[in-house]
Amino acid sequence: MSVPELTPLFLGLTVGDAWFFSTNLEVPFWILLMLAPRWKHTHKICFVSPLVQSVIYFFSMVSAIMKDYGEDFDKNADATKLEGVYELFRNPDLVFCGWVHYLAFDLLVGIGISMDAVKLGTSTMVYYLVVVPCLFFTFMLGPIGFLAYAIFRTLFLARNETGQKDEATSQFDGKAKVY
Repeated sequence: MSVPELTPLFLGLTVGDAWFFSTNLEVPFWILLMLAPRWKHTHKICFVSPLVQSVIYFFSMVSAIMKDYGEDFDKNADATKLEGVYELFRNPDLVFCGWVHYLAFDLLVGIGISMDAVKLGTSTMVYYLVVVPCLFFTFMLGPIGFLAYAIFRTLFLARNETGQKDEATSQFDGKAKVY
């Protein structure tokens, strides 16, 4: 399947030019979330990428809205219907906008997962064995990683009304039990 001829979208860049930058911008931040969740700057630093992606998204979307695509493309397609979304995503400029949207929001969800796991006192071992795979799946498959973490959190990281770990959580606190 070939991509239609790409015309400049913003700053003289085509979506093909910007695609590589936007996609690879995310990787170091995901690695930081996975490897250094307790470093005091991790979560603050990770917000840089969604902010940059938001700027890219803004300029890409404004440019796509202002661009004349000719009669072959209906810019006013109804995005509340499958046919309308299909029509919009036939355009590589709007596919790029959608991709940047996914990248930014998946990382925001990943930041939330990491912050929540750290706040709830997840041990280092459990973080690497359970939370990191959830982050990986959030990075690669978005909602599946979020669902996996939500299930893990509900079953094993629940807190009682006093804010203390429930008995079920204590088995995952990384400390050996003495009987």
